[in-house]
Amino acid sequence: MREFSPTTRKAALTAHVICCATWLGAATAMMVLIVARGRVATSDAVFSSTWLAIKTIDDWVIIAAAGASFLSGCVLCWGTKWGFFKWYWIVTKLIATAVMVAFGAFCLGPWINLATELAVDGGVKAVSTERFGRTYALVCAFGTIQVSALWVIFGISIFKPWGKIFPSRKK
Repeated sequence: MREFSPTTRKAALTAHVICCATWLGAATAMMVLIVARGRVATSDAVFSSTWLAIKTIDDWVIIAAAGASFLSGCVLCWGTKWGFFKWYWIVTKLIATAVMVAFGAFCLGPWINLATELAVDGGVKAVSTERFGRTYALVCAFGTIQVSALWVIFGISIFKPWGKIFPSRKK
């Protein structure tokens, strides 16, 4: 396949950066909300609304941005000289992003849905239940790991710390 033109490459890169920044920003904001307000139960309405807001960020912003980040990254690999498997830093980002998208879909998302369900159904009383406490702890721990991994991926994108997988041999 022929590589993208400079204009197409810049457009694809812009879309990718916007998607990644949206994912990182929404995930960071959601974790701040979870840690700062996720166990604060001043009233049933405020507590359930907090968790409904967290779920809305996850369902409408993070899922879309994470999927678009992965897809736009693949488009960039496909249409530019960087390729999929030429550079260690790209392979690392590809694998890390795939793992984070899958983990979000199969673990973090369901835990957030459960915490929201418990908050809406149980109100303030949910905070004192073992099930909510365990779910909240999982969301806090693994959500923080997920956000930290996103920050690391951003750093990898900027510093490109590792070289080619198969360096060319000069004669």
